[in-house]
Amino acid sequence: VKLPLTIKYIDPTYMIRAVKPNANDSVYCSVLADNAVHAAMAGYTGISVGKVCERFVMLPIQAITMQKSKRVDLGGRWFVRLVSTTLQPDFTPDGVENPKVRPETTGPDPLVQFSDPSEFFSVVGRGDELRRLELEHLSAKFGRKDVPTTLEQTIQGANLGFMDGDSWVTQTLGTRGSKDIKVNLQMLRAGARQVLHFEPEQVAAAIVTCGGLCPGLNSVIRELVMMLSAYGVRKIYGIKGGFKGTTKPSTWMTLTPENVKDIHTLGGTILVADRGNPTDDEMAAALKSKGVRQFFVIGGDGTHRGAYKTSEAMAKVNWECAVVGVPKTIDNDIALLDRTFGFDTACSEALKAINTAYVEATCNANCIGLVKLMGRNCGY
Repeated sequence: VKLPLTIKYIDPTYMIRAVKPNANDSVYCSVLADNAVHAAMAGYTGISVGKVCERFVMLPIQAITMQKSKRVDLGGRWFVRLVSTTLQPDFTPDGVENPKVRPETTGPDPLVQFSDPSEFFSVVGRGDELRRLELEHLSAKFGRKDVPTTLEQTIQGANLGFMDGDSWVTQTLGTRGSKDIKVNLQMLRAGARQVLHFEPEQVAAAIVTCGGLCPGLNSVIRELVMMLSAYGVRKIYGIKGGFKGTTKPSTWMTLTPENVKDIHTLGGTILVADRGNPTDDEMAAALKSKGVRQFFVIGGDGTHRGAYKTSEAMAKVNWECAVVGVPKTIDNDIALLDRTFGFDTACSEALKAINTAYVEATCNANCIGLVKLMGRNCGY
């Protein structure tokens, strides 16, 4: 039987990218930004900050740039659970085999009072490796500075929960069905340090946003400025137009707590994101000419590659500058990280479009609701 078919097509892409972050993402952005500043003030460089296994940690930029993007596992328990609970039909094309459901692995009971002592190898597997993700520190090239923190003077009466060079955290351990050797990573926890590498009053900092728009960019910018100011940094620059703007003096603007205090309520970025970049040597020379000692880069894996090359270029010209990345992608496809900022907001906004398409499809005869969403090839 041939019936006329109606397709209701909805593309909310730009509406999702342009909205302000929800409360959850806004808080997440603030914590990431705070930890980025703590890392730079302590002298770490060529690093990024993120949340891994529910802990905020510092990672070498290579952990962001050298791994394959994560993707939804169509044979994993989460996707299978999604399909079964939503009663979706099987859309697998003819001739394509459905991915097999992988068996779940279980670890020991986490409740200590109901557990017995166990050998370490019974938890992680015999032959497994434990490796530390070491970080670059400016003291290796420029010597130790050991400056007492200034945070206790400006943020009084609060438990700052200081970390140090021995504050390591290990990925969640667990047994598995595979007999392959598993590498468990140890990462240095992010957070404030009692000993700094920089005298805050002598620091000039610069912030840049690169790539596409994402909910939360302004929240990160705002909190970077607020935390830098809390340390006592007096020169904070915002660079408009992504990496391209670093070599154009007209695109540099001064950021203060007063002129960023309300930007978290706005979508997009006040620094105007862009793609592409000048040469690493040109960027390093521009940052040096402005006296920048801390360079904060907000962007995805490509942006982080550029940030690391700029860090190497500044080391070549013997310029002491901490380069710290804040990972950003609305696709949530950066391996190792629990999630990236903006993704939670994107899901909430996408749900509105999906619900609209469902209403159209169910309330019109012979109708299909079709929604286009972002996410490249990762599927989140």
